[in-house]
Amino acid sequence: MKYKNLNYQIAIGIATMAVLLSACGGKNAQGEPEKAEPVEEATTETVVQEPAEEVEGSAPESETATVSEEEALPGLPETLYPNAIIKLDDGSYVVADNFSKKILTLKDGETTVLAGADTVEDIFEVPSGGYSDDVCEKAMFAEPWGLTPFIGGVAVSDAANGAVRLIKDGTVETINGSLDGTGAMLTYKRPTGITVDEKGNLYICDTLDDKIYGITPEGVASVVFKNLGNPTALVYKSGTLYVAETGSNRISMITATDGNLLSGNASKKVIAGTGDAGFEDGSVEEATFSSPQGLAIGNDGALYVADTLNGAIRKISQDKVETILQAYDDEIDTFPVSPVGLLIEDHTMYICDNYAGKIYSVSLE
Repeated sequence: MKYKNLNYQIAIGIATMAVLLSACGGKNAQGEPEKAEPVEEATTETVVQEPAEEVEGSAPESETATVSEEEALPGLPETLYPNAIIKLDDGSYVVADNFSKKILTLKDGETTVLAGADTVEDIFEVPSGGYSDDVCEKAMFAEPWGLTPFIGGVAVSDAANGAVRLIKDGTVETINGSLDGTGAMLTYKRPTGITVDEKGNLYICDTLDDKIYGITPEGVASVVFKNLGNPTALVYKSGTLYVAETGSNRISMITATDGNLLSGNASKKVIAGTGDAGFEDGSVEEATFSSPQGLAIGNDGALYVADTLNGAIRKISQDKVETILQAYDDEIDTFPVSPVGLLIEDHTMYICDNYAGKIYSVSLE
């Protein structure tokens, strides 16, 4: 196993995949390749403050790292297709599991089901899921994708159901929002990445509609930005949304021109990626990605990217892109294979790999 400058540790959920997990990965729900929109000129705006090491103009060779036998977060199921992981204020971890089609809670080494019922299994013995708002033990999900705390509960983007769900007070309900306060519930084509701001507003990527929506705590929805390249991941910091435009192989930032992202008066800047699929490190104008589907901001202010089809974790800092973790095509025991959801806790990054069926833990120190 080869990595660069990382103290590597297997974290959770050792599993063998029975089938190829259906994910965005640069394709639409019917499996057709996504078409990237024309690429804007990349900007050299500095997103982070931490100086970065000098890097080569292409993905570097990585050094061998030590794998620990100790599990960082023991207690999750042996079979797991994780799409997202978050940590709540009570110290528990919440995982969106696309194998069981349930939302799991891990605390003190024990996993419980936060929400989701058992459903009929397909020919590969994978639960098929469904769509039902109900008490938590009877509610059903089809493809739980993103997670974030919201109005005292946990919001879940249920991608295949085209719905945003809220787990709160022992129940699951759909909270798609009323567009512009008209009273009609908003519909999504494929909701994926979600995040919240300091005011409690919720933001949702609608991957197949090329939009980002916002929902206030009162349930009023609005279009934050449109004409994106299949957005799949979001992270918010200091008035700015950072978005992974999966179909356009780039990372962008969205900032409100009037200070209010929900007003729809926002501008976009590409902060890294040429728009072409590839695997090149270097300046943000020259670096390339391949269907990035996860984002996180580190304590150092750096932006970390789950570069999904490259099987890599990339770091954007001081106008440069650096590969800090990568798999190798010719070595089947390297990982991550298909990183998606990211969580940074102190100096540890958790990486959801829904193809390998694992969540990894990596030290960022």
